[in-house]
Amino acid sequence: MTGFEPIVEQAAIKWLVRLGYAYVPGWELAPDGSSPGRTTCSTRSR
Repeated sequence: MTGFEPIVEQAAIKWLVRLGYAYVPGWELAPDGSSPGRTTCSTRSR
């Protein structure tokens, strides 16, 4: 990411967490992560 995008992304994450949503970094949800959200990168998430 470059420029303004990471600023907006971090602000959105903070806002959603304050609203009660759980934040899980994408690398944790990757198929080889600690809490995979899918079996391969080409499958749909649950």
